[in-house]
Amino acid sequence: MPKETLTTGEKTKKSAISVGSGEPKGPRTKTDYVELAKERNARVILHNTPDTYPLTDLARYADQGIRRLRNRIMITLTPEEALPLLNAYNEALVQLHRIVAEICRLTNVRYRTPRALMQVLGEKDEENKETVNTGGNPEKI
Repeated sequence: MPKETLTTGEKTKKSAISVGSGEPKGPRTKTDYVELAKERNARVILHNTPDTYPLTDLARYADQGIRRLRNRIMITLTPEEALPLLNAYNEALVQLHRIVAEICRLTNVRYRTPRALMQVLGEKDEENKETVNTGGNPEKI
């Protein structure tokens, strides 16, 4: 049986399947990315330095991993397995926030704490308000 060959134009047509169609996708085109950027939950990031490239990759993987982690709590994962990971993730976000805020302060770049992070920081403040120090062992009151 002869092998089917496609011309370059036919390959492009075949691989440029509409975004969100649920069908297998080939390589994404510029048009696909423009359509993705129009989505409500999309963020477009322009990099000014190669130092920030890893953060974009981390954010993408964190988004996928945390979504799956939350979906599997009480199904295939116990809260004891998942919650420490979510807490560690939030603590890492707070640390990164503090570092970025200091970098921006030193370089006179306007920095605004992201809303979602303000919620995490607010929860930490509430946690600290409810804690008293009793001889080096903090206890909740």
